[in-house]
Amino acid sequence: MQTRANRIWQWAIPALAALLAVGAFAAGRTTRSAAPPAVQRYALSLPASQELLGFFAIAPDGLSLVYSGPGPTGTQLWLKRHDRADAEPIAGTENATGIFAFSPDSRSIAFVSRQRQLRKLSLAAGGAVTLTDSANSSGVAWLDDGHIVFGRMGGRTLWRVAETGGTPELLLAMDSVPAILPQALPGSRALLFTLCASSACGVRQELWALDLSTRTPRRLMAAVTTAAYASSGQLVFVRRDGTMAAMAFDPRTATLRGAAVPVLDSVAVAGGVYPGFSLSRTGTLVVLPGIVDAAPSYQMVWLDRNGREAAVDSSWTFKMVNYGGNAGWALSPDGTRLAVGLFSGTDDDVWLKRLPAGPLSRVSFDSASEFRPRWMPDGRTLSFTSNRVIPGVDAPGSQPAHLYARAADGTGSDSLLLPQRGAGSVFEAAWSRDGQWLVLRAGGIIDQLGGRDISVMHLGVDTAPVPLLASRQFDESAAALSPDGRWIAYQSNESGRPEIYIRPFPAVDASKRQVSVSGGAAPLWSQSGRELFYVNGNRDMVAVPFTDGSTVGDGKVLFHMNDLYYLTPTENYTPFDVGADGRFIMARRVATRAEAAVPMVVAQSWTTELEARMKK
Repeated sequence: MQTRANRIWQWAIPALAALLAVGAFAAGRTTRSAAPPAVQRYALSLPASQELLGFFAIAPDGLSLVYSGPGPTGTQLWLKRHDRADAEPIAGTENATGIFAFSPDSRSIAFVSRQRQLRKLSLAAGGAVTLTDSANSSGVAWLDDGHIVFGRMGGRTLWRVAETGGTPELLLAMDSVPAILPQALPGSRALLFTLCASSACGVRQELWALDLSTRTPRRLMAAVTTAAYASSGQLVFVRRDGTMAAMAFDPRTATLRGAAVPVLDSVAVAGGVYPGFSLSRTGTLVVLPGIVDAAPSYQMVWLDRNGREAAVDSSWTFKMVNYGGNAGWALSPDGTRLAVGLFSGTDDDVWLKRLPAGPLSRVSFDSASEFRPRWMPDGRTLSFTSNRVIPGVDAPGSQPAHLYARAADGTGSDSLLLPQRGAGSVFEAAWSRDGQWLVLRAGGIIDQLGGRDISVMHLGVDTAPVPLLASRQFDESAAALSPDGRWIAYQSNESGRPEIYIRPFPAVDASKRQVSVSGGAAPLWSQSGRELFYVNGNRDMVAVPFTDGSTVGDGKVLFHMNDLYYLTPTENYTPFDVGADGRFIMARRVATRAEAAVPMVVAQSWTTELEARMKK
């Protein structure tokens, strides 16, 4: 029986002799001749010190490749030239998020920094220049007319700014869903982008075109992650399942013609959103085969207050939940068990890990996604969120988020905690230790501003959630109750960027204090309640003393969280936890042996083959 991996490699490398040595991205462009140039394929493997850790893109001229790789404090951008054996880190990109685009002349790149600045950098001269602030990590496109397109915090808008800088100009504003992954088209008459057509990217996407003169968006096709224009006159696109196809396409009018022609059947797609392929204007295709799941693997680690790391169980690797980036885990009250949402290969489910090296057992079993477990006050029961549709409550085809409970040992069945209509978008739950209060965060779409609100239920008194911290314009999320139940910390973007605030609980209108000063996310109380932790805008873990129950001291940086530790740039939840000894339990990205063994595949003059296939 032919496996998926065998099919890819039969396409990618016709014979073992076609494999080049490690780091052999070196052939350059094929010399023009009267006959169509022959397609040349080879594998591009990178040593561990230069490994691929995220996105990649080939230059328009096909002579260099930029990708996200290892950096001094996590990741940074690397450059692999066609005429050099080794890749080299790009100075000035140590703070890059990994989202970038080449200039049309292949000499520069534009990227988004961790400080949410859109920056450009000459690959020859270096020296990154900031073009604008408040960019997000949803994508960048550099147009032929000298403008750079980017998204802004909220995900629902696309903007453009001149490559020389200036005032950004709004191109597109969506009402409620994110527009991501802008892609340039020749001539700059139109732009491609991906519309996340549900409550989370990776669940349902559509490919759209934007007319840049009229600012009119138009749907091109459904179930597509993103696309690239081939100079031979086709639009090459990848579906969420990793299949690649092509259709005839006119970039001047952004219209498709004819039927889709299958091209490949296994392209890696990270999180169901980001496909592993890039196509140059000279016809070179680079693909990361989907032999293994494209989602990264993680290990749990302990980090002490100085940032020193110790593995929880070095034999245990796992993948986060796929649905909506809703990662999260929680220590049991006695610190002996860890509840965590995991992707098992087919489903997102809640699992229980006995610490440090005990067995991993499954808690939830439904075919829908279950995620973000929290321990209930009895220490024996877990609450979690599920997107299963409830007949009579949810509309068919909707993507709800209901709160359920189940015994932590997996016995019994799931209990629906909030069955009423209108309570179907609970993405966070926090229980007071005395069992009297349940704090909830409902609403929100990935990378979108507004819609996230915090509500509360006084258990045994309230019959439905009551709004606690809610505004139509801004987000309130990542709710954290103090151990004594008298204070609530949360994250809000009311100032224009996420910051951390503290209020008394439940009388939240009695006072309010901002505790972060340079951006803040993921608030978490120490188990004693005498400190509040959060991550600042530079990914530093900060401890704020809370000595007498009401006096808030100055924050102190404990350590820097490099990019390998799980925390997304637009986090609206605290995905990690802290133990009684003050150590943090976090997820660290690792490359498994199988993942590290999968090279990229380079196909030069690939559009020659594509043209022939389109004529069949």
